Amino acid sequence: MFGIAFADITDRLFALLDKWGSRLEVDCTLRFDMPPGYETANATYEPDTRTIHLNPALPEEGYVNSAFYLLHELRHARQHQHRQELPEDVARSLDYVILYDGRCYKRTDGRWVDCRLAGDESYFTDLYTNQPHEVDANAFAYQALLPDMEGHQLDELESLRRFWALRH
Repeated sequence: MFGIAFADITDRLFALLDKWGSRLEVDCTLRFDMPPGYETANATYEPDTRTIHLNPALPEEGYVNSAFYLLHELRHARQHQHRQELPEDVARSLDYVILYDGRCYKRTDGRWVDCRLAGDESYFTDLYTNQPHEVDANAFAYQALLPDMEGHQLDELESLRRFWALRH
């Protein structure tokens, strides 16, 4: 199905999941598929099923990208599974989702209520990037990977950090 590089990277990702899942005291599953509506996303975490979904195209892009998004989603797992330990703004923001196309969701009484706002993609990208739980997850993924990166891998990681940096 996939090449040797894919298998090597996925093995490394499962090892990373074991290492950081233990450190973060989270329990979750890793899958290489995307739920309906998220097919083009890099990754997502489903708190109800405790599942991290990584886009199957990520390992083809290399280890750094894949590892960054895995760690980002692991941080979301930590946020959801240990919500009581979070700063208030991060905990509160977990109940809100803003997507690039203006679709928005609010979790109320265990279910997601949705709406769609008018605006352009750059506006919603900025809103998404600035959500407290996203800022926290991006910072965590960067800091967790940084000690093991050098050369071109460090350049890739820095590029991801800049891409996901807080926008004003």
